[in-house]
Amino acid sequence: GEFRVGNYVLKAHRSCEHTRKHLGLSQRELELLMWVGAGLKKREIAGRMGVTPATADTFRRRAYAKLGVGSGSAAVAIVSAYLAGTDVETQSLKPAF
Repeated sequence: GEFRVGNYVLKAHRSCEHTRKHLGLSQRELELLMWVGAGLKKREIAGRMGVTPATADTFRRRAYAKLGVGSGSAAVAIVSAYLAGTDVETQSLKPAF
């Protein structure tokens, strides 16, 4: 798919559906992260999604928890990397040393 962000059109290597399944996100959670990546604020995202800001916040919290991140930039980095064709795998919870 194609996504418009600022002055750019981003062309995804993988489909949103494939990305959603690989990362374990719901359709609404992925949709919210795409709007976050486009730079929209919470109220704007809620309006685009046709939900209340509280519901949008619920989608955000669930998406962050599933991805193991605490910020929109980290969540968008994971989704964007996978859409672009990067191998994104679940990290082991064991220490790396």
